Amino acid sequence: MSQSNWSNFRKDKLRKLLEAEGISTSAEQTKEELIRLCDLAKSASKPSRKTPVRRRKYQIKLRPITAAFITLALLVFLSAYYLYQNNSTFQNNVDTILNIVPKSKIVDNSKEPQIYERGGKTYVVYNHPLIKVDAIEDQRCLRPECLFDSHLDKVKSNITPLINISRNDYQDRYAKKLIKDYDLKLLPVFVFDKTIEQTLHFEKIKKFFDFKNGKYILSTDQSYKTLLNPKLSDAIFFTTNKFLASPLEIVLYANFTSPFAKDAVNNLASLIEKYPNRQTVVLKHYTNSEKDFNLAVAYNCYMQQEVDPLKAFNMITSDIEGVLADSPKQLDRRLQNHTRKLGINRASFVNCYNEDTTTKQTVRNHLQEANSLGITAVPTLLINRNIVQGSPNLEDLELLITEIAKNEGIVLESNPESDAE
Repeated sequence: MSQSNWSNFRKDKLRKLLEAEGISTSAEQTKEELIRLCDLAKSASKPSRKTPVRRRKYQIKLRPITAAFITLALLVFLSAYYLYQNNSTFQNNVDTILNIVPKSKIVDNSKEPQIYERGGKTYVVYNHPLIKVDAIEDQRCLRPECLFDSHLDKVKSNITPLINISRNDYQDRYAKKLIKDYDLKLLPVFVFDKTIEQTLHFEKIKKFFDFKNGKYILSTDQSYKTLLNPKLSDAIFFTTNKFLASPLEIVLYANFTSPFAKDAVNNLASLIEKYPNRQTVVLKHYTNSEKDFNLAVAYNCYMQQEVDPLKAFNMITSDIEGVLADSPKQLDRRLQNHTRKLGINRASFVNCYNEDTTTKQTVRNHLQEANSLGITAVPTLLINRNIVQGSPNLEDLELLITEIAKNEGIVLESNPESDAE
Protein backbone atom coordinates (compact mmCIF):
# COMPACT_ATOMS: atom_id res chain seq x y z
CA MET A 1 0.00 0.00 0.00
CA SER A 2 1.66 3.12 -1.22
CA GLN A 3 -1.03 5.71 -0.65
CA SER A 4 -1.04 7.72 2.58
CA ASN A 5 -3.90 10.35 2.09
CA TRP A 6 -6.78 7.95 2.71
CA SER A 7 -9.39 10.66 3.19
CA ASN A 8 -9.55 11.33 -0.54
CA PHE A 9 -10.79 7.82 -1.19
CA ARG A 10 -14.39 6.69 -1.09
CA LYS A 11 -15.45 4.09 1.43
CA ASP A 12 -15.79 1.28 -1.14
CA LYS A 13 -12.28 2.03 -2.48
CA LEU A 14 -10.86 1.75 1.04
CA ARG A 15 -12.55 -1.59 1.55
CA LYS A 16 -11.03 -2.94 -1.72
CA LEU A 17 -7.53 -1.83 -0.63
CA LEU A 18 -7.93 -3.53 2.75
CA GLU A 19 -9.28 -6.74 1.17
CA ALA A 20 -6.24 -6.69 -1.18
CA GLU A 21 -4.08 -6.72 1.95
CA GLY A 22 -6.08 -9.63 3.33
CA ILE A 23 -8.02 -7.61 5.87
CA SER A 24 -11.79 -8.33 5.99
CA THR A 25 -14.21 -5.40 6.40
CA SER A 26 -18.01 -4.82 6.59
CA ALA A 27 -20.42 -2.18 5.27
CA GLU A 28 -21.32 -1.11 8.79
CA GLN A 29 -17.80 0.14 9.48
CA THR A 30 -17.31 3.90 9.22
CA LYS A 31 -14.88 5.62 6.88
CA GLU A 32 -12.71 6.69 9.85
CA GLU A 33 -12.35 3.07 10.98
CA LEU A 34 -11.38 2.02 7.50
CA ILE A 35 -8.73 4.84 7.34
CA ARG A 36 -7.24 3.66 10.67
CA LEU A 37 -7.06 0.09 9.30
CA CYS A 38 -5.28 1.37 6.19
CA ASP A 39 -2.74 3.24 8.36
CA LEU A 40 -2.12 0.12 10.41
CA ALA A 41 -1.72 -2.01 7.25
CA LYS A 42 0.77 0.48 5.80
CA SER A 43 2.89 0.58 8.93
CA ALA A 44 2.86 -3.23 9.09
CA SER A 45 4.13 -3.54 5.48
CA LYS A 46 7.31 -1.36 6.04
CA PRO A 47 10.57 -3.37 6.34
CA SER A 48 12.09 -3.49 9.76
CA ARG A 49 15.49 -1.82 10.31
CA LYS A 50 18.43 -4.24 10.40
CA THR A 51 20.58 -4.26 13.45
CA PRO A 52 24.27 -3.78 12.45
CA VAL A 53 26.62 -6.71 13.24
CA ARG A 54 29.72 -5.73 15.02
CA ARG A 55 32.83 -7.75 14.06
CA ARG A 56 35.42 -8.46 16.60
CA LYS A 57 38.77 -6.86 15.80
CA TYR A 58 41.88 -8.94 16.46
CA GLN A 59 45.01 -7.05 17.35
CA ILE A 60 48.46 -8.56 17.86
CA LYS A 61 50.28 -6.90 20.60
CA LEU A 62 54.03 -7.60 20.80
CA ARG A 63 56.37 -6.56 23.44
CA PRO A 64 59.10 -4.19 22.20
CA ILE A 65 61.87 -6.74 22.78
CA THR A 66 60.06 -9.36 20.63
CA ALA A 67 59.52 -6.90 17.75
CA ALA A 68 63.18 -5.90 17.86
CA PHE A 69 64.30 -9.56 17.71
CA ILE A 70 62.09 -10.34 14.70
CA THR A 71 63.35 -7.23 12.86
CA LEU A 72 66.97 -8.18 13.54
CA ALA A 73 66.44 -11.76 12.31
CA LEU A 74 64.86 -10.50 9.08
CA LEU A 75 67.81 -8.17 8.44
CA VAL A 76 70.32 -11.00 9.04
CA PHE A 77 68.47 -13.29 6.58
CA LEU A 78 68.33 -10.66 3.85
CA SER A 79 72.02 -9.85 4.29
CA ALA A 80 73.02 -13.53 4.11
CA TYR A 81 70.94 -14.04 0.96
CA TYR A 82 72.58 -11.03 -0.70
CA LEU A 83 76.08 -12.29 0.15
CA TYR A 84 75.28 -15.81 -1.12
CA GLN A 85 74.17 -14.43 -4.48
CA ASN A 86 77.04 -11.96 -4.95
CA ASN A 87 80.07 -13.26 -3.02
CA SER A 88 81.64 -16.47 -4.37
CA THR A 89 83.74 -17.06 -1.24
CA PHE A 90 80.69 -16.83 1.03
CA GLN A 91 78.74 -19.07 -1.37
CA ASN A 92 81.48 -21.73 -1.39
CA ASN A 93 81.68 -21.72 2.40
CA VAL A 94 77.92 -22.19 2.71
CA ASP A 95 77.93 -24.94 0.06
CA THR A 96 80.72 -26.74 1.92
CA ILE A 97 78.95 -26.53 5.29
CA LEU A 98 75.61 -27.68 3.86
CA ASN A 99 77.21 -30.18 1.41
CA ILE A 100 75.58 -28.52 -1.62
CA VAL A 101 76.90 -29.36 -5.13
CA PRO A 102 76.11 -26.56 -7.63
CA LYS A 103 73.99 -27.72 -10.54
CA SER A 104 76.35 -26.12 -13.07
CA LYS A 105 79.25 -28.28 -11.89
CA ILE A 106 77.20 -31.43 -12.15
CA VAL A 107 76.31 -30.62 -15.77
CA ASP A 108 79.85 -29.61 -16.80
CA ASN A 109 81.50 -32.72 -15.40
CA SER A 110 79.01 -35.15 -16.87
CA LYS A 111 80.06 -36.18 -20.39
CA GLU A 112 78.05 -39.38 -20.43
CA PRO A 113 75.38 -39.34 -23.15
CA GLN A 114 71.77 -39.30 -21.99
CA ILE A 115 69.55 -41.91 -23.66
CA TYR A 116 65.77 -41.60 -23.74
CA GLU A 117 62.81 -42.72 -25.83
CA ARG A 118 59.99 -40.66 -27.27
CA GLY A 119 57.34 -41.58 -29.78
CA GLY A 120 58.78 -45.08 -30.24
CA LYS A 121 62.25 -43.72 -31.12
CA THR A 122 65.47 -43.76 -29.13
CA TYR A 123 67.46 -40.53 -28.79
CA VAL A 124 70.98 -39.95 -27.54
CA VAL A 125 71.88 -36.52 -26.15
CA TYR A 126 75.54 -35.57 -25.65
CA ASN A 127 76.70 -32.90 -23.24
CA HIS A 128 79.12 -31.04 -25.50
CA PRO A 129 78.81 -28.89 -28.64
CA LEU A 130 79.18 -30.06 -32.23
CA ILE A 131 82.78 -30.27 -33.45
CA LYS A 132 83.67 -28.13 -36.45
CA VAL A 133 85.43 -30.23 -39.09
CA ASP A 134 86.89 -29.15 -42.42
CA ALA A 135 87.01 -32.06 -44.86
CA ILE A 136 89.25 -31.81 -47.93
CA GLU A 137 88.61 -34.13 -50.88
CA ASP A 138 88.97 -34.48 -54.63
CA GLN A 139 85.42 -33.81 -55.77
CA ARG A 140 86.24 -34.70 -59.38
CA CYS A 141 87.28 -38.23 -58.49
CA LEU A 142 84.52 -40.72 -59.34
CA ARG A 143 86.28 -43.92 -58.30
CA PRO A 144 84.51 -46.01 -55.62
CA GLU A 145 87.29 -45.30 -53.12
CA CYS A 146 86.68 -41.56 -53.59
CA LEU A 147 83.06 -41.68 -52.39
CA PHE A 148 82.97 -39.19 -49.54
CA ASP A 149 80.08 -40.74 -47.62
CA SER A 150 81.97 -43.99 -47.05
CA HIS A 151 84.87 -42.10 -45.45
CA LEU A 152 82.50 -39.92 -43.44
CA ASP A 153 80.65 -42.96 -42.07
CA LYS A 154 83.93 -44.36 -40.77
CA VAL A 155 84.77 -41.08 -39.07
CA LYS A 156 81.35 -40.97 -37.40
CA SER A 157 81.51 -44.59 -36.24
CA ASN A 158 85.16 -44.66 -35.13
CA ILE A 159 85.69 -41.09 -33.89
CA THR A 160 82.42 -39.26 -33.10
CA PRO A 161 79.08 -38.60 -34.82
CA LEU A 162 78.84 -35.10 -33.34
CA ILE A 163 80.49 -33.14 -36.12
CA ASN A 164 79.52 -30.07 -38.11
CA ILE A 165 81.34 -30.81 -41.35
CA SER A 166 82.31 -28.51 -44.20
CA ARG A 167 83.36 -30.16 -47.48
CA ASN A 168 86.09 -28.52 -49.59
CA ASP A 169 87.67 -29.48 -52.89
CA TYR A 170 91.45 -29.60 -52.61
CA GLN A 171 91.83 -27.05 -55.41
CA ASP A 172 89.68 -24.41 -53.67
CA ARG A 173 91.44 -21.38 -52.21
CA TYR A 174 90.39 -22.18 -48.64
CA ALA A 175 91.49 -25.82 -48.99
CA LYS A 176 94.86 -24.76 -50.40
CA LYS A 177 95.38 -22.54 -47.36
CA LEU A 178 94.60 -25.42 -45.00
CA ILE A 179 96.94 -27.72 -46.94
CA LYS A 180 99.74 -25.18 -46.61
CA ASP A 181 99.10 -24.21 -42.98
CA TYR A 182 98.87 -27.77 -41.67
CA ASP A 183 101.23 -29.55 -44.12
CA LEU A 184 98.54 -31.93 -45.36
CA LYS A 185 99.70 -34.77 -47.63
CA LEU A 186 96.82 -37.13 -48.35
CA LEU A 187 93.17 -37.11 -49.42
CA PRO A 188 90.71 -37.31 -47.93
CA VAL A 189 91.72 -35.50 -44.77
CA PHE A 190 89.63 -34.20 -41.86
CA VAL A 191 90.72 -31.15 -39.85
CA PHE A 192 89.08 -31.09 -36.37
CA ASP A 193 89.01 -28.06 -34.10
CA LYS A 194 89.95 -28.34 -30.41
CA THR A 195 86.33 -29.04 -29.41
CA ILE A 196 87.21 -32.71 -30.05
CA GLU A 197 89.00 -32.61 -26.67
CA GLN A 198 85.61 -32.41 -24.92
CA THR A 199 84.42 -35.78 -26.24
CA LEU A 200 83.96 -38.60 -23.76
CA HIS A 201 86.55 -40.97 -25.28
CA PHE A 202 89.09 -38.42 -26.49
CA GLU A 203 92.03 -40.07 -24.72
CA LYS A 204 91.28 -43.32 -26.56
CA ILE A 205 90.97 -41.77 -30.04
CA LYS A 206 93.75 -39.20 -29.62
CA LYS A 207 96.30 -41.61 -31.12
CA PHE A 208 94.58 -41.42 -34.54
CA PHE A 209 95.26 -37.67 -34.88
CA ASP A 210 98.24 -35.47 -35.67
CA PHE A 211 98.11 -32.23 -33.67
CA LYS A 212 99.31 -29.26 -35.73
CA ASN A 213 98.91 -25.54 -35.02
CA GLY A 214 95.92 -25.99 -32.73
CA LYS A 215 94.08 -28.46 -34.99
CA TYR A 216 93.68 -32.23 -34.94
CA ILE A 217 94.41 -33.79 -38.35
CA LEU A 218 92.83 -37.13 -39.27
CA SER A 219 93.82 -39.08 -42.39
CA THR A 220 91.87 -42.21 -43.25
CA ASP A 221 93.36 -45.65 -43.80
CA GLN A 222 92.09 -45.58 -47.40
CA SER A 223 93.75 -42.51 -48.90
CA TYR A 224 93.13 -42.19 -52.64
CA LYS A 225 95.31 -39.21 -53.56
CA THR A 226 98.62 -37.74 -52.45
CA LEU A 227 99.14 -33.98 -52.43
CA LEU A 228 102.91 -34.29 -52.90
CA ASN A 229 104.68 -34.78 -56.20
CA PRO A 230 107.03 -37.78 -56.29
CA LYS A 231 110.59 -37.07 -57.38
CA LEU A 232 111.19 -38.49 -60.84
CA SER A 233 114.85 -37.58 -61.36
CA ASP A 234 116.15 -40.58 -59.40
CA ALA A 235 113.54 -43.07 -60.70
CA ILE A 236 113.97 -45.85 -63.27
CA PHE A 237 112.19 -44.80 -66.47
CA PHE A 238 110.27 -47.42 -68.42
CA THR A 239 109.36 -44.86 -71.07
CA THR A 240 111.81 -43.06 -73.36
CA ASN A 241 110.50 -39.52 -72.69
CA LYS A 242 112.75 -39.07 -69.69
CA PHE A 243 113.22 -35.33 -70.11
CA LEU A 244 109.76 -34.45 -71.48
CA ALA A 245 106.72 -33.45 -69.46
CA SER A 246 103.76 -35.79 -70.00
CA PRO A 247 100.10 -35.19 -69.17
CA LEU A 248 99.98 -38.60 -67.50
CA GLU A 249 102.60 -39.62 -64.93
CA ILE A 250 102.58 -43.15 -63.54
CA VAL A 251 104.90 -44.09 -60.68
CA LEU A 252 105.11 -47.73 -59.59
CA TYR A 253 106.35 -48.44 -56.07
CA ALA A 254 107.33 -52.09 -55.88
CA ASN A 255 109.87 -54.59 -54.63
CA PHE A 256 111.16 -57.71 -56.33
CA THR A 257 109.91 -60.23 -53.76
CA SER A 258 106.26 -59.21 -54.06
CA PRO A 259 104.32 -61.88 -56.01
CA PHE A 260 102.31 -59.16 -57.78
CA ALA A 261 105.17 -56.85 -58.77
CA LYS A 262 105.99 -58.71 -61.99
CA ASP A 263 102.37 -58.54 -63.19
CA ALA A 264 102.22 -54.83 -62.42
CA VAL A 265 105.38 -54.13 -64.45
CA ASN A 266 104.24 -56.18 -67.45
CA ASN A 267 100.81 -54.48 -67.45
CA LEU A 268 102.53 -51.12 -67.53
CA ALA A 269 104.70 -52.31 -70.42
CA SER A 270 101.55 -53.18 -72.39
CA LEU A 271 100.10 -49.79 -71.52
CA ILE A 272 103.21 -48.06 -72.81
CA GLU A 273 102.80 -49.77 -76.17
CA LYS A 274 99.20 -48.54 -76.41
CA TYR A 275 99.87 -44.93 -75.36
CA PRO A 276 103.54 -44.38 -76.26
CA ASN A 277 103.63 -40.59 -76.32
CA ARG A 278 101.14 -39.51 -73.66
CA GLN A 279 102.60 -40.88 -70.44
CA THR A 280 105.69 -41.15 -68.30
CA VAL A 281 106.08 -44.46 -66.46
CA VAL A 282 108.76 -44.92 -63.82
CA LEU A 283 109.72 -47.44 -61.15
CA LYS A 284 110.68 -46.61 -57.58
CA HIS A 285 111.75 -49.08 -54.91
CA TYR A 286 109.86 -49.92 -51.74
CA THR A 287 112.29 -52.07 -49.76
CA ASN A 288 111.07 -53.43 -46.44
CA SER A 289 113.72 -56.15 -46.00
CA GLU A 290 117.47 -56.54 -46.48
CA LYS A 291 116.97 -58.86 -49.44
CA ASP A 292 114.64 -56.36 -51.14
CA PHE A 293 117.24 -53.66 -50.57
CA ASN A 294 120.07 -55.71 -52.15
CA LEU A 295 117.90 -56.59 -55.16
CA ALA A 296 117.00 -52.92 -55.67
CA VAL A 297 120.67 -51.88 -55.50
CA ALA A 298 121.59 -54.58 -58.04
CA TYR A 299 118.79 -53.45 -60.37
CA ASN A 300 119.96 -49.83 -60.25
CA CYS A 301 123.51 -50.98 -60.94
CA TYR A 302 122.25 -52.84 -64.01
CA MET A 303 120.52 -49.64 -65.14
CA GLN A 304 123.79 -47.69 -64.96
CA GLN A 305 124.98 -49.78 -67.93
CA GLU A 306 121.86 -48.87 -69.95
CA VAL A 307 120.08 -52.20 -69.75
CA ASP A 308 116.48 -52.54 -70.87
CA PRO A 309 114.59 -51.95 -67.56
CA LEU A 310 111.80 -54.41 -68.34
CA LYS A 311 114.27 -57.16 -69.32
CA ALA A 312 116.32 -56.67 -66.14
CA PHE A 313 113.21 -56.67 -63.93
CA ASN A 314 111.87 -59.88 -65.45
CA MET A 315 115.26 -61.54 -65.11
CA ILE A 316 115.44 -60.87 -61.37
CA THR A 317 111.85 -62.03 -60.81
CA SER A 318 112.06 -65.07 -63.15
CA ASP A 319 112.94 -67.38 -60.23
CA ILE A 320 111.54 -65.53 -57.24
CA GLU A 321 111.26 -68.69 -55.15
CA GLY A 322 114.97 -69.33 -55.64
CA VAL A 323 115.74 -65.72 -54.76
CA LEU A 324 113.77 -65.99 -51.52
CA ALA A 325 115.61 -69.19 -50.62
CA ASP A 326 119.11 -67.85 -51.39
CA SER A 327 121.61 -67.06 -48.69
CA PRO A 328 123.43 -63.68 -48.99
CA LYS A 329 126.38 -65.29 -50.83
CA GLN A 330 124.12 -67.28 -53.13
CA LEU A 331 122.16 -64.13 -53.95
CA ASP A 332 125.40 -62.26 -54.78
CA ARG A 333 126.44 -65.00 -57.21
CA ARG A 334 122.99 -65.06 -58.80
CA LEU A 335 123.02 -61.30 -59.37
CA GLN A 336 126.55 -61.41 -60.83
CA ASN A 337 125.53 -64.21 -63.20
CA HIS A 338 122.76 -61.99 -64.57
CA THR A 339 125.40 -59.64 -65.97
CA ARG A 340 126.35 -62.22 -68.61
CA LYS A 341 122.73 -62.67 -69.70
CA LEU A 342 122.19 -58.94 -69.80
CA GLY A 343 125.40 -58.35 -71.73
CA ILE A 344 126.99 -55.89 -69.31
CA ASN A 345 130.40 -55.61 -67.62
CA ARG A 346 130.57 -57.84 -64.54
CA ALA A 347 133.40 -55.94 -62.81
CA SER A 348 131.60 -52.63 -63.14
CA PHE A 349 128.48 -54.19 -61.68
CA VAL A 350 130.39 -55.70 -58.73
CA ASN A 351 132.02 -52.37 -57.97
CA CYS A 352 128.66 -50.56 -58.08
CA TYR A 353 126.91 -53.24 -56.01
CA ASN A 354 129.53 -53.36 -53.26
CA GLU A 355 131.02 -49.86 -53.18
CA ASP A 356 128.64 -47.30 -54.66
CA THR A 357 127.07 -45.52 -51.65
CA THR A 358 125.17 -43.14 -53.92
CA THR A 359 123.18 -45.97 -55.47
CA LYS A 360 122.38 -47.38 -52.03
CA GLN A 361 121.25 -43.98 -50.77
CA THR A 362 119.00 -43.58 -53.80
CA VAL A 363 117.21 -46.81 -52.86
CA ARG A 364 116.82 -45.58 -49.28
CA ASN A 365 115.44 -42.28 -50.56
CA HIS A 366 112.77 -44.13 -52.52
CA LEU A 367 111.48 -45.78 -49.34
CA GLN A 368 111.51 -42.51 -47.40
CA GLU A 369 109.57 -40.80 -50.17
CA ALA A 370 107.03 -43.62 -50.29
CA ASN A 371 106.42 -43.28 -46.55
CA SER A 372 105.96 -39.51 -46.86
CA LEU A 373 103.40 -40.07 -49.63
CA GLY A 374 101.35 -42.40 -47.44
CA ILE A 375 102.27 -45.60 -49.28
CA THR A 376 102.17 -48.61 -46.96
CA ALA A 377 102.01 -51.63 -49.28
CA VAL A 378 103.30 -52.80 -52.65
CA PRO A 379 102.73 -52.76 -55.46
CA THR A 380 101.21 -49.26 -55.41
CA LEU A 381 100.62 -47.04 -58.41
CA LEU A 382 100.54 -43.27 -58.40
CA ILE A 383 98.63 -42.13 -61.48
CA ASN A 384 98.84 -38.34 -61.52
CA ARG A 385 99.07 -38.62 -57.71
CA ASN A 386 95.98 -40.85 -57.53
CA ILE A 387 96.81 -43.81 -55.30
CA VAL A 388 95.98 -47.27 -56.65
CA GLN A 389 96.97 -50.16 -54.43
CA GLY A 390 97.53 -53.67 -55.73
CA SER A 391 98.00 -54.85 -59.27
CA PRO A 392 94.85 -54.44 -61.37
CA ASN A 393 94.70 -56.49 -64.54
CA LEU A 394 95.40 -54.75 -67.84
CA GLU A 395 91.74 -54.17 -68.70
CA ASP A 396 90.93 -52.63 -65.30
CA LEU A 397 94.11 -50.58 -65.43
CA GLU A 398 93.14 -49.12 -68.82
CA LEU A 399 89.66 -48.24 -67.56
CA LEU A 400 91.16 -46.63 -64.48
CA ILE A 401 93.62 -44.53 -66.46
CA THR A 402 90.91 -43.52 -68.92
CA GLU A 403 88.68 -42.39 -66.05
CA ILE A 404 91.46 -40.39 -64.40
CA ALA A 405 92.41 -38.80 -67.71
CA LYS A 406 88.77 -37.86 -68.37
CA ASN A 407 88.39 -36.27 -64.92
CA GLU A 408 91.53 -34.20 -65.50
CA GLY A 409 90.78 -33.30 -69.11
CA ILE A 410 93.63 -35.36 -70.61
CA VAL A 411 93.27 -36.70 -74.16
CA LEU A 412 94.86 -40.11 -74.66
CA GLU A 413 95.74 -41.13 -78.23
CA SER A 414 96.40 -44.82 -78.58
CA ASN A 415 98.96 -46.43 -80.89
CA PRO A 416 97.15 -47.67 -84.05
CA GLU A 417 99.48 -50.64 -84.35
CA SER A 418 98.72 -51.67 -80.76
CA ASP A 419 94.98 -51.42 -81.41
CA ALA A 420 95.31 -53.55 -84.56
CA GLU A 421 96.97 -56.30 -82.58
